[in-house]
Amino acid sequence: MLWAIALALIGYQRAEIGDEKNFGLAAAFLMGVSVGFKVSNIVIAVAFPILWFHCVESFRARRIFLLALWSLCGYLLAYGYWGWKMWSQFGDPYYPLLRAVLK
Repeated sequence: MLWAIALALIGYQRAEIGDEKNFGLAAAFLMGVSVGFKVSNIVIAVAFPILWFHCVESFRARRIFLLALWSLCGYLLAYGYWGWKMWSQFGDPYYPLLRAVLK
């Protein structure tokens, strides 16, 4: 989580001078990994694109899509196997957290 925030801030700083590179994509990937490891990090992960959308003037819909895609890739890398294992064994990938909702 801290690396994702650090990369996001570096990307924001470079975006101000027009030299963003891919710090935002790396930060999004690490944000997805952190949510995969601990689901409660999703609160900060939701605030992440809002920060970028608010701070970076040249933020486009394509960039939002890429950030979401890289976040999803990071999440699936960190939680995909375990989620599949939980689904096949208990019928719920977040057992017992959302058992009542996903019955």
